Amino acid sequence: MGRFAFYAMQKAESDIKSSFVCKSLQKQLETLLLQWYNNNVILWKLGAKPMRTGCGCVDSYGMCKNS
Repeated sequence: MGRFAFYAMQKAESDIKSSFVCKSLQKQLETLLLQWYNNNVILWKLGAKPMRTGCGCVDSYGMCKNS
């Protein structure tokens, strides 16, 4: 009986740790995804700004050649 209780405690502790690791990893991935999205939006806005001016001077990298 003592061995089973010890095993059950180890199993519960292992489950708690893995759950914590999964939640921690999920939070890190969500943070990275949000940063990636925000960076893409910023880059898109920076790249789109010269095109909205209508100057027609945007190079292949999306940057205005005249600035």
